[in-house]
Amino acid sequence: MKKMNGIKVLVTGAGGPAGMGVIKSLKLSDLDINILGADMDKYAPGLYISDKSFIIPAADNEKFSEKILEICDLEDVDIIIPTVDQEVVIFSKFMDRLNKIHVKIMIPNLQNILNCINKWKTYNICKKERLDVPLSIQVTRENIIENMSELDFPIVIRPYQSRGARGISFIQSKDEIPAAIRKAEKYSDKYMIQEFVPGPVYTVSCLLDQKSNIKASIVLKKLKEKPSTGGVAIAGKTIVNEEIRELGEKYAKALNWVGICSPEIKFDINENKYKLMEINPRIFGYNYLASVAGVNLSELYINLCLGKDIEKNLDYKENLFFIRSWNDIVVKDIK
Repeated sequence: MKKMNGIKVLVTGAGGPAGMGVIKSLKLSDLDINILGADMDKYAPGLYISDKSFIIPAADNEKFSEKILEICDLEDVDIIIPTVDQEVVIFSKFMDRLNKIHVKIMIPNLQNILNCINKWKTYNICKKERLDVPLSIQVTRENIIENMSELDFPIVIRPYQSRGARGISFIQSKDEIPAAIRKAEKYSDKYMIQEFVPGPVYTVSCLLDQKSNIKASIVLKKLKEKPSTGGVAIAGKTIVNEEIRELGEKYAKALNWVGICSPEIKFDINENKYKLMEINPRIFGYNYLASVAGVNLSELYINLCLGKDIEKNLDYKENLFFIRSWNDIVVKDIK
C-alpha cells in the first residue's frame, strides 16, 4: 500500500538541464509531490534540490533497470519522469515490470521511441506524412563524395543517432570530410549528409495522452545555443505562433508519441518554410520557462499518469525569456 505522504515522483537525469527544469517545475506545482532525484553523477545538482536522491547506473549499464525497480519498490514511487534520451529507450523495455508494481511512466512503445531517436527513420516517417524535413542522403565512406554533388556547401554530416548535437559537423569543403566522418562514427555506425538550413530555431514541446491526443503544447524560440551551429539552448523565449505550434504537434503525432516530446523546427530563410531538425524523445532542456509561462508540462504529465482528465492547455504568457546561468549549490555532504 502506498504511503499517504504525497505523490512520489522519480526524476532521472537530475544533473542535466531538462532534469533540473523538471525538479524546479514540480516545486511550482500545487500538487502534494515528493521529488526523488536520480543521476549517475554524485555531483549532479538536481540531487541536492530534491526531497530525496539516489545514485543510479548509466542507462547502458545492465544494472540500470534493477536499480530503478529497487528504488521504486523501496520508496513506493508513483510516477517516473525520464529526462535522458537513452533512458527512455531502456524504460520502454521494462515497462511491464514497472506496471506490476504500480509505477506510472508515460512513454511510447519501443519501436516508436527508436523511430524518434533514429533521425533517418524520423525524416522518412515525416515525409510520408507530407511534412517538411531537410534534404538528407544516406551515405557511406565510399560514396559520400559522389552524393555531395546534390548539395551546396556548407553541408551537414550527422549520425543517425546522437543527442545534444553530438557527432554533427558543418563542413565547408571536401577536405573536412574525414574528420567529420570520424566524429559521426563515434555515435553511430550510420550517418547522412544533409542540406544546411539557415534560419531561427523553434522548440514545440508537446504532451500527448495514451491515444496520442495532444493535451498541451508550447512554442519557444532559441535565441542562443551551444555550439552556435545548433545544440543546447542557453537563451530563449516563449512565443505564440499557431502555425509553428500546429506543425510541431503534427510531427509529434506522426510518430504516435505518448508522453512528452519536443520537436525542433527551423524556418528555412532560403525556401521560406519550416523544416523539422529533430524530435527529442523527452521534455526539453529549458522546460522551466514553459512552467513559469503557464504550461507546466511536468505537472500535467503527473495528472495524466494519475488518470485525470485534463483540458488541452495552450494558453501561456508570450515573450518571457530565459538565460542559462551558473547557480552554485552549497551542501554539507555529497552523496
